[in-house]
Amino acid sequence: MDTRKNGFDMTTSNLKIQLKKWGKRMIPILKRINELAQKEREEGLTNAERVEQQVLREDYLREIRGQVLKSFQGLTIVDPEGNDVTPEKVRMHQITEARKRLH
Repeated sequence: MDTRKNGFDMTTSNLKIQLKKWGKRMIPILKRINELAQKEREEGLTNAERVEQQVLREDYLREIRGQVLKSFQGLTIVDPEGNDVTPEKVRMHQITEARKRLH
């Protein structure tokens, strides 16, 4: 069985490695976001901490959105008869992204 879809290795071990890499980048950000949220509830934040909190939240959301989009780039939907029924909008996005990678 071919586990590669549009250049992505879909094996369980590869997914675990990718999640570990993502976790190493995101865990320190999440830890700091949570620290600032707790401090905000308990005693309030300085202006500098509010700015830091907003920047960290934006970075976190950007990373999550990127991961979701990357997941959809390799998506193909197949009906029970084996026909490709991937929505046209998804297919067009995949084509656009593939062209960007070529240039």
